[in-house]
Amino acid sequence: MTLAFDLSEKHQIPHSFNKEKGRAGKDWFRMFLRRHPNLSLRQPEATSISRACGFNKEIVDSFFELLERTVDEHKLTATTIFNVDETGLSTVQKRCQKIVSAKGKHQIGALSSAERGTNTTAVCCFSASGQYVPPMIFFKRKRMSLDLEEGKPPGSLVTCNESGWMDKTTFLMWLRHFIAVVKPSVSNKVLLLLDGHASHTKNLEAIDLARQCGITMLALPPHTTHKLQPSDVSFFKPLQTYYAQAIQSWLRSNQGRTVGPFQICRLFGEAYTEAATMMSAVNGFSKCGIWPCNNYFPESVYAPSAQTVMSDIPQSCHYSGCAQPPLQADNPQPPRRADNPQPPSGADNPQPPPGADNPQPPSGADNPQPSSRADVLGPCSRNQPLSELNQSLSFRVVKTAPDGRCLFRSIAIGLCLHFQQMQRDENGSPLNAISRIAETAKADEIRAACVQKMCENLGSAPFDASIVNADMPPPPPPPPPPM
Repeated sequence: MTLAFDLSEKHQIPHSFNKEKGRAGKDWFRMFLRRHPNLSLRQPEATSISRACGFNKEIVDSFFELLERTVDEHKLTATTIFNVDETGLSTVQKRCQKIVSAKGKHQIGALSSAERGTNTTAVCCFSASGQYVPPMIFFKRKRMSLDLEEGKPPGSLVTCNESGWMDKTTFLMWLRHFIAVVKPSVSNKVLLLLDGHASHTKNLEAIDLARQCGITMLALPPHTTHKLQPSDVSFFKPLQTYYAQAIQSWLRSNQGRTVGPFQICRLFGEAYTEAATMMSAVNGFSKCGIWPCNNYFPESVYAPSAQTVMSDIPQSCHYSGCAQPPLQADNPQPPRRADNPQPPSGADNPQPPPGADNPQPPSGADNPQPSSRADVLGPCSRNQPLSELNQSLSFRVVKTAPDGRCLFRSIAIGLCLHFQQMQRDENGSPLNAISRIAETAKADEIRAACVQKMCENLGSAPFDASIVNADMPPPPPPPPPPM
């Protein structure tokens, strides 16, 4: 609305907008949406920088390659692919249901049990065909009471632990419950998709039990569950909505009482009965592309990971970031002279940077650096052979001119795997504007560090004015001598 007002003022278009506020009105915005039916006002979902970095094309493609290989190897179907995850159940509803009220009232209240509630964990699991495993509920208590099980969903398991969160013992207990319900075997294997929590992936006793019973456990990549986990995509949101409605209805029917641990199972049972539908399970697996196994995500979904500046990515991240640590300002390695183009980082980086005698960049198909690729791809691809690793990432040779500025740009590309995977034009520049700015900033950072180190050691370090002044235009040719 502000932009419409500014454009009208700039082009001297007659309008009836409010000049004091400096923007168009709501009627204009409503008519604007009516003229453009392909647009709508949406509430964006907050996405952390970790999820933006983690959900990139390389990680998703490697996960689906492993998923397709597992499905083909064990001949899995929709009835043998399950997803398990946990959700929290609080005694205080997170969001109250909307109501109709008279106009003019600015404060409308709804009953709540307390300011803060106690948390209870529910473990839910369902298959791609719509089969639900009875849930498991565990309370934050030291001793179990039979009164806590009142109103629980049929066939569900109720227990307790001191933390109230999933741990190795609780997950092992749920795994035995899953085996008793699904009855997998070595001849009839099932696939269990779960997140990478330590109680799942670092639980040797649970892994051995799953292996003996024919369960293949596949962990989702970190920070991708908001897109790849069916329970997060289609099930937990309606479950929490029905659970909040059940709490609100109970408070209205039991005036003066508060929701406690002894009412959790009954309220959760009402919500679970409403949310656990076959359509929710089938749509969750289909929207995640897990079943039918189809990596359908468009390129626009990976835009946040492609536009993330490399300085915001932690160095310990296995799935994105630099394959080798970049040069630091306090201890940079200056480049060698143009007549001796040796690598700036010593024996650990055998690729020579481009110079006057060697215009090739340090990254290319002839030198794929398999160890760095395995570190960047993460645990999903560490067991792949070298030939598959070479095919999973496509390194492009960046054509750069043999001048000083492109020298530092090629060094930045050689250090950062993210830069090596960018799509580039015929001149070697990234197609994405933000990626181009990030690459130029990294090259300038390395150049500034090298210049600073050379200026501090002018007496001993090699000095080449053509490298220091690489970003300066070449001097004009001298005028011809007078006749």
